[in-house]
Amino acid sequence: SHFKNTSLGDDLDKLLEKMQQRRGDNVVTPFNGDVN
Repeated sequence: SHFKNTSLGDDLDKLLEKMQQRRGDNVVTPFNGDVN
């Protein structure tokens, strides 16, 4: 996804996937623009 170019970002990506699955919808992450 957005963060997979770094190992830290990969962990973030997995965390976001868990959060989205738990909520059951596609959440637009507020830090999408900040992390790039």
